[in-house]
Amino acid sequence: MKKLLAILALTLTSVAFADTVTIEAGGVDINSGYAKQSALGMAYKHDFTDMFAVDASLATLRTNTLAGQEGVDTTTVRSEIGGDVKYAVLPGIGIYNRLALGNQSGSWRGVNSSFGYWAEEAGVTGQYKQFDAKLGYRWRNAFDDGYGFRTQTTRTGLGYSVTQADRIGVSYDFIEGDYKARQWGVNYTRSF
Repeated sequence: MKKLLAILALTLTSVAFADTVTIEAGGVDINSGYAKQSALGMAYKHDFTDMFAVDASLATLRTNTLAGQEGVDTTTVRSEIGGDVKYAVLPGIGIYNRLALGNQSGSWRGVNSSFGYWAEEAGVTGQYKQFDAKLGYRWRNAFDDGYGFRTQTTRTGLGYSVTQADRIGVSYDFIEGDYKARQWGVNYTRSF
């Protein structure tokens, strides 16, 4: 009976921390000289096993024209669903691959539009005590090449687990391709 209760307790503990919600705020340097951008996003992730998870996210990108420049302030909304596979290579070091489908609505290159896209990301993760790090590379493109949305992004992240359920982190993305930008963020993740 004690063994059965111990197994049940371990199962419930692993299920209890299978879901996470992340909120991230940050900015984007688009190297244009006429506008600044701010980003806000929220993501939900559910780990089915130690190797497989699914996620959904919603992000907004607000573009503000700088004083003295012509232009229009705009908001772009991006929604995405995805799944990832991860594998522990060594203790504290892992690899992952994520596939996703998304939709972007709002102003893109001065035109109101809504289009679908796909994304694939592969990378390496590391963890040491309460610290974690990520280095990944993402390919992303609209299903219709006419939108000029093809990008290749080097993604970096550092985090610190304040408690078993609370994590804070920073991210920095180097976006190249049809447009170039540098995006940074500060995030908080809560595990349930």
